Amino acid sequence: AAGAALLAPLGPALGCRSPRIAPGNADAAGREETPGLRGVRRLPLLEVGGEPYAVGVAIGKRFAREFRTFFARRREWFDELARFAENEGRPAFEAMYEAARRHLPEPVEELRGLADGSGLPLRELQVLNARSELEAAQSTPLDRAGCSTIVAAGGDGLLLAHNEDGDSANEGLMYLAQVRPRSGVAFLAVGYPGIVLGNAPAINDRGLAMITNFIGTLAWRPGIPRYLLDRWALEARSIDDALTRVLHPERAYAFHHVLAAMEHGRPRAVAVEATPARSQVRELRGVYVHTNHLVLDQLRAEPQMDEYVAKSSRPRYETLTAALAGVADPGILEVEDLATLLSSHAGRPYSPCRHPEGEVRGATLACAVFDIPRRRLRLYAGNPCRGDWAEYLAPEAEAFA
Repeated sequence: AAGAALLAPLGPALGCRSPRIAPGNADAAGREETPGLRGVRRLPLLEVGGEPYAVGVAIGKRFAREFRTFFARRREWFDELARFAENEGRPAFEAMYEAARRHLPEPVEELRGLADGSGLPLRELQVLNARSELEAAQSTPLDRAGCSTIVAAGGDGLLLAHNEDGDSANEGLMYLAQVRPRSGVAFLAVGYPGIVLGNAPAINDRGLAMITNFIGTLAWRPGIPRYLLDRWALEARSIDDALTRVLHPERAYAFHHVLAAMEHGRPRAVAVEATPARSQVRELRGVYVHTNHLVLDQLRAEPQMDEYVAKSSRPRYETLTAALAGVADPGILEVEDLATLLSSHAGRPYSPCRHPEGEVRGATLACAVFDIPRRRLRLYAGNPCRGDWAEYLAPEAEAFA
C-alpha cells in the first residue's frame, strides 16, 4: 500500500492459525460470496425494520442460538454479576433502568424485544446491558480485552480503523444487522450476542460512522447505561447530534467514541472522552490513536483502573503510536495500511490483534476500517491478521427521511 513504507516495522503476524487469503466482496444487501473464493468468512447479516420492540424481536429470534451460547460459555461470570445486581447492587440497578425508561424508552423497548425474541429472561439481558456500570460498582479488577482505534485524517481523505476486542466467549457469535427504525435513519452495525446494537462499529445512512472504546474509570453513577446511549446514537443525523446523544447529562459511566462523516462536503472526525461528570471533544486532523484509557488533556488525570491500563491499554497505545510516528502526511495511508497495523501481535497477548492465550481470554472479534468519503466499510470477521474481509456500503437514506 502507498503508505506502508512510512510505518515502523511491527514484526511478523505471529500466532495466526490460517494464511492470508484473497479478499471477499460483499455489499450491505448480503450478497453471496464471489464465486471461486474459498475460506472467506462473513458475519451473518440480518435486515430488519419497524418499531423498536419489533426490531428487537427479529434480532433476538434470528440470533437466539448465539445469545444462548454466549450465556452458556460465561455462566459462572454472569451468575456472579446477576447476584450482585439482585442484592447489594439492586438499588443502583433499578435506578439505571428507571433513568433509561424515562429518557430513552425506544432502546429499552428494543431490549425487551431482544429478550422475547430470543426466549431469554429480560432480567438477564438487562444485567448484561448494564455490565460496565455493575462491574464498576463492584470495584473488581478487570480482565477486559479492550479495543484499539486509529484515525488517519489528511487532505480529502478520512479513514477510521478499529479492532473490536472482547471476551473470547463471543468468538463465532458476532453478527451484522442492517436496521431501518421508525426514525428513518437506517444503519449497519456489528452486534454482540445479547447486547443492543451500538457497542461495536457501525455506519448509518447519513454516512456517520461510530466506534467506541471501553474506559475503566473509578467514577460511575446510577444513570443511563452506556450501551443504551450507544444504541440511541446510531440514529443520529450528524456528528453534533451524535455528540448530544452520547453526552446525555444522565449518563452512568465513562466511554470514548470516534464519530466520523462527510459534512458540508468535507471529511470531519471528532473524538469524545467522557466520565459521568466531565467530557472533552477534540476535532481530529492528522493521525490519532486510542485504546482504553483517557488521553485527552482535560481528562487524563481522572482516576482509572491503573492495573488494567498498565497491562493492556497503554502497551497497545504505545505500539500503534510508535508505528505511526513517521507518518507526516496521513492522506497517503490506505485501508490496507491501517488493517496491517491492527494485525500487530507486538506485546502479545495484550497486542492490538488479540488471540486468547492461557488464562488471557481477550480476542479480536472483528476489525472495521471505514473509508468515510466513499461511505465504505471493510469488515474483517475475527482477527485482521487472517485476511478474511468483505466490503459493505453505508445504507442509502430514504427520501424525505
